[in-house]
Amino acid sequence: QILKLLYHVNQPSTYPEHVEIGKSCMFCEKGPLYDKYEKREVVDNWVQFWRFGLLPRGEVFSVFYEEHLRQAIALFKLFYYAKTYDEFHRVATWARQNVNEGMFVYAFSVAIIHRPDCRRLMLPPIYEIKPHYFFNKEVINKAYYYKQVHNSRDVHQSPGSFPGYTIQTNYTHDHMNLGPEQSLSYFLEDIDMNSLYYYYNLYYPFWMSSEEFGWKDSNRGYLYYFAHQQLLARYYLERMANGAGDIHTLDVDSPIQTPYNPSMVYPCGAEFPSRPKFAKLHEYFFNYGK
Repeated sequence: QILKLLYHVNQPSTYPEHVEIGKSCMFCEKGPLYDKYEKREVVDNWVQFWRFGLLPRGEVFSVFYEEHLRQAIALFKLFYYAKTYDEFHRVATWARQNVNEGMFVYAFSVAIIHRPDCRRLMLPPIYEIKPHYFFNKEVINKAYYYKQVHNSRDVHQSPGSFPGYTIQTNYTHDHMNLGPEQSLSYFLEDIDMNSLYYYYNLYYPFWMSSEEFGWKDSNRGYLYYFAHQQLLARYYLERMANGAGDIHTLDVDSPIQTPYNPSMVYPCGAEFPSRPKFAKLHEYFFNYGK
């Protein structure tokens, strides 16, 4: 059931049971839903977002955009406070068809991790669900090419080996990033390292209330500090191994010398934001505030 909901998440599901539930007007009447939830205000809050307009499918979703985050939290609570697993799955199926795919994956993943009746369930790797967030556009375009030109029965490797196609990539030789710290890309762009940090933020979302979800005595602040201290220590080790020197102090009032161009694209085709050389962050903050 879980894998079906996350299969080809960037397009509407074609499973008959998903299509049927997705077409239903589940939130036209709130009364029948109240008995299926532990908190009635969760239903009221979600219905309010639904009536005033949600983030459309196909748009870029980010938890760091306040309006997106409010909608994602409302959707997560709709999943989390469902009294039974069957009701949770039914609502998740409706959301799979009608809610922005990025918001759905985020809220659904957090709910799977934190719902007591889902503790033994395992999510598929996020880089398989959302590969655009982990591989640059060169890799994505090659994957599209192989999918279109070759079918799954083609075997181009030696007999007995993996029958698929291996796409080679080298992030340290990206012509779009010519800064001296490009030699660290093997670490900074590492798939496992970035997915590890993603899952850490699913287990400990910055917006989740410790009192509401029973984390009052969980040493959450200590874990946050420890995780980032370990990441910073490993980053410093890689810098020393590559002769990059100490980690410079971040000053938002001074230009950032190192540029960064991720060379990645969202599923909708928009490019990931880049940072030019000697970027003045305080000007970006000022313009954003205006």
